[in-house]
Amino acid sequence: MLLSFGLLLLGNGMTGRLLGLGARHEGFPTEITVIIMAGYFFGLFLRELFAVRVVGTDGHIRALVDFSSITSVAGFAHVLIIDPTSWFMLRNIAGFYLAGMVVEVESWMNEHATNQAQGRFLSLYMMTNYLGAGIG
Repeated sequence: MLLSFGLLLLGNGMTGRLLGLGARHEGFPTEITVIIMAGYFFGLFLRELFAVRVVGTDGHIRALVDFSSITSVAGFAHVLIIDPTSWFMLRNIAGFYLAGMVVEVESWMNEHATNQAQGRFLSLYMMTNYLGAGIG
C-alpha cells in the first residue's frame, strides 16, 4: 500500500510541475495558470469533508483502488483536453481523490498496526509521503 501511495505521490508531484510548464506552453495567462493549480488544493479541502464515508462503506482495498485510479486518470486527461476550465476541474478531481487516498492509507495503518508498531508505520508513511512528493 505504501509503495502504491508513494508512486502516486511521485506522479502527482511531476504532474504539478509539468502542468505549470504546459500551461505556459499552451499560452494560458499567468493568472489562469494560478487558478488551475489552485484547483488541486480546493479538491483537497473538499475531500477531507467526505473521504471517511467512502472508506467506511467500501473498505480499504476498494477505496484505495477507487482513489488511485481516478487520480491517475485525471492526471492523464490533461493531455487529451487542452482547456483552462477543464484543467481546473481535473486538478480539482486529482486533489479530491488524492486526499481520499491519504485518509484511506492513514486509516488502514491505524486499523492494522499494533500499538508497538504504529510509530514504525507512521515513520514509513511520512518518509514515503515526503520522498514521493519531493522526488516528483
